[in-house]
Amino acid sequence: MHWVCLISGTAGAAGAAKSTVCDLSNGTWVQDFGAALAYTNDTCKYITGHQNCMTNGRMDKEFLYWRWKPSTCELPQIDARTTLESLRGKSLVFVGDSIARNQFQSLLCILSQASKSHLTSPGLALATN
Repeated sequence: MHWVCLISGTAGAAGAAKSTVCDLSNGTWVQDFGAALAYTNDTCKYITGHQNCMTNGRMDKEFLYWRWKPSTCELPQIDARTTLESLRGKSLVFVGDSIARNQFQSLLCILSQASKSHLTSPGLALATN
């Protein structure tokens, strides 16, 4: 299975926006110490006790700076406010096992970094049940 996304870029020579098809399944993990952290164990209340590496004795923080880099394109860092706005009035479902739950919790951690007023806007709720 291949995960493919369409990434809109800057305007081309004729002024029309360029789009690139990106194969997300082909790439490598890279360390990116220059990237801003989306969240940490200290800033996200959705990380449960048994999943909290820092509380459970992990001393290093290098593992926080890994990101997936597709081979054929740049994958932009998620913007919490833009994502919340695009999900307003919609449902997003995660189906799967504990890996899907970890992905869900990670998304909640990222989205919770948006302003509190954004999180309580009409038609938008973060549910964890």
